Amino acid sequence: MKLLLDTHIFLWFINEHEKLSSTAKTMILDDVNSLHISIASAWEVAIKVSIGKLTELNGGVKTFLAKVDNMPIVMLPVTPRHVEIVETLPKWCRAVCK
Repeated sequence: MKLLLDTHIFLWFINEHEKLSSTAKTMILDDVNSLHISIASAWEVAIKVSIGKLTELNGGVKTFLAKVDNMPIVMLPVTPRHVEIVETLPKWCRAVCK
């Protein structure tokens, strides 16, 4: 199964945070699954570190990217088409994504 890891899920995983469910951890560690993360997650980490809202990641975005590089994770790009699609998302999705 392909898994797209949310920024928080990946951070919880690498920090062994108690909020990460055992099911999520098992799925991430299962070699059968293909892991993916968006470059937008690295961007989010960089922003949050720069404004002081992400202090539990020593080394900031460089550490985040190194952790991604050390795992079998495909880093997905953000394309112009992805940006265009954001305008067409249903209102409920925009509310959930906040």
